[in-house]
Amino acid sequence: MKKKVLVADDDAAVRGVIRRALRDLDCVVIEAADGSEVLGIVEKLRPAVVLLDIHMPELDGIAVVDDISHAHPDVRVIVVSGDATEKRARLAMERGARDFVAKPIDLDYLRRTVEANLLASG
Repeated sequence: MKKKVLVADDDAAVRGVIRRALRDLDCVVIEAADGSEVLGIVEKLRPAVVLLDIHMPELDGIAVVDDISHAHPDVRVIVVSGDATEKRARLAMERGARDFVAKPIDLDYLRRTVEANLLASG
């Protein structure tokens, strides 16, 4: 069974770019547009990896990272954000994110990061 990757961003175009970048990986890509939707999908489908924007409607990415890391520590969260300050990245990692990818996205780096996290997810 293929592992699932949840791509969470309020911008549909960004989700599409990420989905296309991941198409060569052996995974199923699921999409979400807001923080509440992310938590529901994680609870129901248990993706191996979540790519998570920081600034989204409903719940912001930091709150979502916090919730996922406490409720589902086996789900690997990678924050993908245009708010790429060192302080923001450190906060995301302290809350449980496994990595931080800055926008504009280096798609090769993103693919390698997702692939490594899929392999590490067991």
